[in-house]
Amino acid sequence: MLCTIDPIEIEDATENISPWTATYVCTLSDWCGNAAIYKMEPAHCGYDRVVVSAISNGIAHETYIFGLNDKGETNFSELNGSIQGTTSHVQVLSAIGYIVK
Repeated sequence: MLCTIDPIEIEDATENISPWTATYVCTLSDWCGNAAIYKMEPAHCGYDRVVVSAISNGIAHETYIFGLNDKGETNFSELNGSIQGTTSHVQVLSAIGYIVK
């Protein structure tokens, strides 16, 4: 997994007043679509770090959340909060109660 620190667009999530935070760590340059790692506080579905992966093509327009273990390996079982019809990381993470930083 290649991880590069690149600025990403973070949409305005100021209306979400949750104390839970999803902190952007890095963009994954070797994934299809737009994928990034986020540090979750508190953990989401038992994972302190997740990969949020958005894809939009002729077949799919959706954003998935996957768990990332302590070895940096991705569990490709889709976690609660994945949404079809959007490619916004912020929208998906906000929908499960996290403020994106």
